Amino acid sequence: MRSGGLRWLAWGLLALAVLWVGSFLLEPFTHSITRDAFVESHLVNVAPQVPGTIVEVYAQEQERVRAGQVLARVDPATYASEVELREAALAAAEEAHRKAESDLAVLTGAVPRRIVIARLALARALESEVEAGHAVEAAGANATMAREDEKRYVALARDGSSTTRRRQEATRELHTAEAELGIAEQKLASARHAGREAEARLELANLGDLEIEAGRRAVSETARKRDEAGRALELARVRLAYTEITAPYDAVIAKKWRHVGDYAGAGEPIFSVYDPSFLYVTANLPEDELDGVAPGNEARLDVAAYDGSFRGRVLWVGSATDAKFSLIPRDVSAGEFTYIVQRVPVRIWIERDDRFALLKPGLSVRAVIAHGDGDPEWAAEALREEARLEGLAKPIAEVLP
Repeated sequence: MRSGGLRWLAWGLLALAVLWVGSFLLEPFTHSITRDAFVESHLVNVAPQVPGTIVEVYAQEQERVRAGQVLARVDPATYASEVELREAALAAAEEAHRKAESDLAVLTGAVPRRIVIARLALARALESEVEAGHAVEAAGANATMAREDEKRYVALARDGSSTTRRRQEATRELHTAEAELGIAEQKLASARHAGREAEARLELANLGDLEIEAGRRAVSETARKRDEAGRALELARVRLAYTEITAPYDAVIAKKWRHVGDYAGAGEPIFSVYDPSFLYVTANLPEDELDGVAPGNEARLDVAAYDGSFRGRVLWVGSATDAKFSLIPRDVSAGEFTYIVQRVPVRIWIERDDRFALLKPGLSVRAVIAHGDGDPEWAAEALREEARLEGLAKPIAEVLP
C-alpha cells in the first residue's frame, strides 16, 4: 500500500511539473513579455519662483510631506522691503487721488456760483453804463443850455439890456454845467471800463467748465495710478509669499538638491518629490509583441527587488514609439536602413495590495501581459482615477484602442 501511494504521489508531482513546464513553454504564445519595464511616477521638481539665498530648510530626503507644507524658505528681506515701498507708493497715490477728488468737488461747487456772480456783475455794469449815458446826455443838454444863456446875456450886457452881474451868473452856470458834463463823461467811461471787466470776468468764469473737465481728468489719472500702485503692491506681496517653497501635494521627497546657504535661481529645483499613491509601470514592449495587448488586460509584474509578483492591468498602449522622441530621431531618407525593433510604451495600472507601499520609482520590472480583447470600461474608469491622482483639470473622456 505504501509503495502504491508513493507511485500516485510521484505521478501527481510529475503531472504538476508537466503542467508548470507546459504553461512556461506556452506563456510566450499567450502573453507579451518584456524585461524593459520600470516602476514610475511623476517626479516633480519643487523650485522657488523668485531667486534668492536659501535661509531655512524644513524637510529631508525620504520624508513624507503634506500638501501646502513649507519645505524651505528663500531670504525674504529684499521682497519684504519691496512690499514696504509699494505700500508707501500706494498710500501716496491714494492721497493724490483723494486730493484730486476734493479739488474737483470744490470746482464743481464753485464754478457755477462764479458764473452766476459774473453774470450779475455784468448786468449791473451794463445798467450803470446806461445810467451814465443818460447822465451824460442830461449834462450835455444842461451845458448846451448854459452855453446859449451865456451867449445871450453877454450880448444883452453889451447892449446894456442886462446887468453885468447877470452875465457873470450865466458864465458861472456855464462853467458848472461843463464841469458836470465832464464828470458825467468820466462816469460813463468808468462804467464802460467796468462793463468790459465784467465781460472778461464772465468769460473767465465760463472757463471753469474747462477746469472741471481738467479736474475730472486728474481724478481719472490719479485713480489709474492708484490702481497701478495697488497691483504693484499685490505683485510684491505675491513675490514675498513665493519665498516660501511649499509641497504641491502629499508627497515623498526623493531628492534634495539645495541646502541652507545655497543660492537658488527662479525655477532651479530644491527638491524632487513624487506622490506615493500615484505609481505605475511603464513596459516598453517590442513592436512585434503588441498583438493581443489591449487596455484592461491583466498583467503579472515581477519586481526585481522583491519576491513574489504584483498584479496589474494595462491602462493604455502608447500612440508612438520611443524612438520618435529621441534626441536624434532616425533619418532613413538617404536610403540606408537597418531594421531595429521599435519599442512602444505600455502603461500598467498596479493593483493596490498590502505590498504596494514597498514600490519606488525606478525599480526594474519583468512585465507579463496576457493577451485578450481588453476591458474598455475598466480602462476608462481607471483613467479617471489616474486623472484624479494626477490632479488633471478635466476628466478623461475616452480610451484610445
